[in-house]
Amino acid sequence: MGTGIGWTIKRKYFPRSGAKVGDIIAVTGHLGLFSAYMYSVVNKKNGSKIPDTLREAIRKEYISRIDLPYALIENTPILDSCNAATDISDGLLGDIARIAMQSGVGVRIFVDKIPITDNLLKMSELLSKHPYYFPCCVGGDLQIALVLDRKKWDITFKKLKKNNLTLYPIGEIIAEQRMYLSNSFDKAIEEPVDWENFRNLNYNNIFLKVADKILPSS
Repeated sequence: MGTGIGWTIKRKYFPRSGAKVGDIIAVTGHLGLFSAYMYSVVNKKNGSKIPDTLREAIRKEYISRIDLPYALIENTPILDSCNAATDISDGLLGDIARIAMQSGVGVRIFVDKIPITDNLLKMSELLSKHPYYFPCCVGGDLQIALVLDRKKWDITFKKLKKNNLTLYPIGEIIAEQRMYLSNSFDKAIEEPVDWENFRNLNYNNIFLKVADKILPSS
């Protein structure tokens, strides 16, 4: 653990405090798999259920990301439309909540839109965990959450596609200063979460409160 000190230029620095009502929340890649892998290592009882072939495939992918790191948003069209950003290190719910609180706005996350892999579905079933538990509550996925200007979204997405890059939209910024978790196909099924619930950095209870209501069972 260390601290980096340096400088940057305008439009290459995105604080958590720049989100605006109507902006789109997106992530740079699939979430949850690596935290599920680490969970299986620490919790040996459930972790023993994971086949060696699956465990090794995930381990190799994770190690390759650490050994050969790359800038996810450097020199891409994202820079022209991004208002706020954060790394996803403490779980998606907590990191997005920090953006919202520091920007004085609220968020609506469409949990079914969070990108996950088939391997995570397999891992979650073997670990007796909901598949969206790991991306929402654990973190450590070496990905970034971005808040993008809705008016520039279509242009940004097309430019990214030309560069063989993509973003995954998972929610939106709203005016009411709370977090709403819902399915993209049924916005009526939702659960408001006040910021007070994020103070202890334990998002497990927040997730469990809504998981069975708004998500398909694992």
